[in-house]
Amino acid sequence: MTIKALAFDLDDTLLDTSGLLVETAYEEACSAMIQAGLNTDIQTCTRFRKEAFKKDSKDNIFSFIATKFGAKDKQKIANIGYAAFYHRDVREDLDLMPGVRDMLTLLQANYTLYLVSSGAKSTQNQKVEILKMAHWFENIYFVDPALDETKKMAFSQILETYHYKPTELLCVGNRMDDEISAAKSLGMPACLVNYGEYVGLKAKDKAGAPDFTIEKITDLLSVCQL
Repeated sequence: MTIKALAFDLDDTLLDTSGLLVETAYEEACSAMIQAGLNTDIQTCTRFRKEAFKKDSKDNIFSFIATKFGAKDKQKIANIGYAAFYHRDVREDLDLMPGVRDMLTLLQANYTLYLVSSGAKSTQNQKVEILKMAHWFENIYFVDPALDETKKMAFSQILETYHYKPTELLCVGNRMDDEISAAKSLGMPACLVNYGEYVGLKAKDKAGAPDFTIEKITDLLSVCQL
């Protein structure tokens, strides 16, 4: 396996999103839903969100909350929660995970790097600007699921635009159900960063399993022999 390029996820891969942003964003989402008619309080809403998340309600968490607390227009309330969570101004003082800046500098000397980040484009772009990280990447792809965009589309675009064989582009991310499965479906190697809210997700079959698994992002070079 000859790696020429790496495609990094951002949230909970290079940035500790779970530790720095997630709780505040969910509080804001619950507040917005309550103002729109959700029959609960912020503390109960956020506590229920954590419980529901553990029970694999990840893809429809806001619909699950709206149903639980008896909203009259469940879909409208769920949409309001989704928008408040994903389309938010980033006010927090952010930094990359420890060691990431040195790691990216080392990798950039020998490989071409890409960033493929999922979420509302304006919010994800704010993170990139605050972190001052664009200079490490040949290109940055913001993938918005609300627009039916996927990381598989972004990976395919990288492969086609830059003329890589799938085996030459290594995917690095923390979600088995997103970037890892997308990469493996295209024949790309993948490294799972075992961190964040999505820890514990399993591949549906052996073909979708990551080639490497690391506990912290700075183990990437040694484990993947880069």
